[in-house]
Amino acid sequence: MSLIPLLVTATCFLTAPDAPTTPIRSAPSAVEAPVSFDLHVVLPSKTRRSLAWSPKGREVPFRFDVPSDEREQAEREVGPLPRAAFGTFELGHPGTPPVRFVLALKTPDATHLERLYLDTNRDGRLDPATERFDSVAKDVRGRPWVSFANVPIDVPAPDGRTIRHEFAGWIAYPQMPDDPFDSMRITRASWMEGTVTVGAHHCRVALIDANNDGRYTRHDRWVIVPEDDRADDAVRLLDAAAAPIAPCFIGDQAFRLMDVALSASRAAVRLGTELRPLPPAPKPERPKADGPPTWLDDLDAGRREAARTGRRLFVKWGASWCGPCHVMDAEALMDRAVVDRLNAGFVCVHLDFDAAQALARELRVSAIPTVHVFGPDGEELARHTGLLEPQALDDWLRETASDGDPGQKGGTGGNPAGSGPV
Repeated sequence: MSLIPLLVTATCFLTAPDAPTTPIRSAPSAVEAPVSFDLHVVLPSKTRRSLAWSPKGREVPFRFDVPSDEREQAEREVGPLPRAAFGTFELGHPGTPPVRFVLALKTPDATHLERLYLDTNRDGRLDPATERFDSVAKDVRGRPWVSFANVPIDVPAPDGRTIRHEFAGWIAYPQMPDDPFDSMRITRASWMEGTVTVGAHHCRVALIDANNDGRYTRHDRWVIVPEDDRADDAVRLLDAAAAPIAPCFIGDQAFRLMDVALSASRAAVRLGTELRPLPPAPKPERPKADGPPTWLDDLDAGRREAARTGRRLFVKWGASWCGPCHVMDAEALMDRAVVDRLNAGFVCVHLDFDAAQALARELRVSAIPTVHVFGPDGEELARHTGLLEPQALDDWLRETASDGDPGQKGGTGGNPAGSGPV
């Protein structure tokens, strides 16, 4: 079932609506009365709409070494499996049976696991006619990736019935022979949305399965936005929302998602409302530099220059695909105080994460943006992973250049205000 009636209770500060052109249901003048409308599942394979790709997929383990009866059952269902990985994962209401899957070779002489068998209808069996998904391995940043798009899976609701959603899955082969190869990642592809009128505003409400568990609770990410040309973009980028329980604003009205009760025939959602708080005080303007720091692009050259001059070495990692890295380059690393401090007291090296994978492994850099400070002798004094604002980076550099403790050697060197890494 794809259409799910949704109940929304708006508790205060709602006014009687103007006459919209195509309302689902208008908010009554008595604000205590509920507003009812339909919330439906949006399937990318049917609508040609999609969420922004997210690397936050849920990790589900698999094993190559399984009991013989498990392998024999799978081979009775799908045929010979000369090399295969077997696994299960939970999805939907607690207590429902897990989802079985097998990753296999498409042909006996194939190199990569490019075939996925997955129990989409949750009946405990693998049907090769309807539950087989093929892909082609691609090279992504120097290692093979195999991805499966818009895989349908029936997700059980608390009332025992199921709702069909779509998920994406991918496996990344290890970069080094000794690295583990024992998990697949899955992430939601579909989401739920509907429309409602609040006040004079015809709005869209969307809810995504942020935890990739198929349960849809108030801890998932949601948005209420005016139904206009920008609504699709607001939904597509929903996974980038700052927090799952942050308020959404329509005009001067703030809405908070208070509760979600999901079933295959009914979903009750309670929206708490509040007045818009005063905006935060603006941050003081900081002067911009005429240009970026004087960068080197070779770490060995930077080490030699730091040893020769007795200055500390500042290393910053970035990549063309890393949004926070570009923000840091354009803001913190174009701040006059930061650039003056770096040019006066540091040798600066800017490294590309994709082009320097071996060096990233050597320095144990697995997320970006990352910045390090090394002493003239090459010893790492501090590092920080995540976006830093100009003042936070300036403070961090000042602390690492002080005569006291420069920070946790090989650690974060403190935790200045910033956002998480990619």
